[in-house]
Amino acid sequence: MVCSVYGNRAIEDAERETITMLKEHGFEVIASLEAIAEHSQDRTLASHRPDKRDKEQLSTMARSIIEKVCEAEAKNSPLPSFTVDTTTPYRKRSKIKATPKLLDISTCNECGRCAEVCPAGIIDRYTHDIIPGMEHKCMGCRACIATCRVGIRGFLCEDNLEIIKQMVNIKELNRARKHNLLKWPSA
Repeated sequence: MVCSVYGNRAIEDAERETITMLKEHGFEVIASLEAIAEHSQDRTLASHRPDKRDKEQLSTMARSIIEKVCEAEAKNSPLPSFTVDTTTPYRKRSKIKATPKLLDISTCNECGRCAEVCPAGIIDRYTHDIIPGMEHKCMGCRACIATCRVGIRGFLCEDNLEIIKQMVNIKELNRARKHNLLKWPSA
């Protein structure tokens, strides 16, 4: 099963990218879940999600996946697998591409948490800064900012202003509560 988490805006290519990568490595995907969480760029979009209602819904979805797998095993029958479009190009990334910076090296406690949590692996374990030439691989998830206990990782002022401008429209278009979605491949 693939689980894609997004900030109440749009799942975009995340599901397709993940399913494609897993299939290329020999996995079969029997279900796909689109789950809502706080938006990584602006925590007021989908604030405090997943909430109690989400958790109940996700728990119900997890039970249905387990039931379907157990049912197929009992019948000794395979589950259908997702097929995805591999011909359509992926969506181009946003024009605003700010990478969190190490804003004040003098107060860094050198814990290394930022490097540990970076899913792109672009933070140097020794300097705690972005590895030169790797900025373009930043996913914009802000995990490094969230994990910094001394608060020295963030965006330069001009980057923050651009992000705020971009988020105004995104927030306006995505105010309505979106729901978690469990999808099964067609048989």
